[in-house]
Amino acid sequence: MLRLLTAARQVFAEDGFHQATIHKICGVAAVSVGTFYQQFEDKADAIARVIDELGLPLVGRADPSDLISRHRLETLLTEFFNDPVAPGCWRAWREASLDDPKIRVANAELRTRLEERLATLIAEARRGAHIQATTDPRSAAWAMLAMVRDTLMSNEADPRAVSRLAGLILLVIVGQSRE
Repeated sequence: MLRLLTAARQVFAEDGFHQATIHKICGVAAVSVGTFYQQFEDKADAIARVIDELGLPLVGRADPSDLISRHRLETLLTEFFNDPVAPGCWRAWREASLDDPKIRVANAELRTRLEERLATLIAEARRGAHIQATTDPRSAAWAMLAMVRDTLMSNEADPRAVSRLAGLILLVIVGQSRE
């Protein structure tokens, strides 16, 4: 299963959702197509599983204090954008979610889980630092996800863009830019 998921990540990242094929995923994993169908319903199920494994651990690695320190936030964002495969997988996921109703539903569910986890982290960070922000944590989480997605889709995740993104996220989370 791990070999198949690793291969799916690689193929989706390189080829996008529409150009990726089950045969190519199986070739990279060195497994049969039958093995693919033992693990996944179809290509949409494969990318959903790949994204599920990328999204929640990414947010799960964050500590509340990471969200109120510009340096720590930049470090987390840099790690994410510098992953050689994850950004391509997220772009493939976005591509799939625009066309596939099943993926659209999975995308909405994933986004809800990510927003809930981020909102909890934001609320904890604010409490721990005694920050009174005007934006509720759920709205701040939504804005944070939207900004990360837009940066990812633009392919402009150079250090200056990541720094600007961290600054914007801090404005949303704490209401000011913190060093």
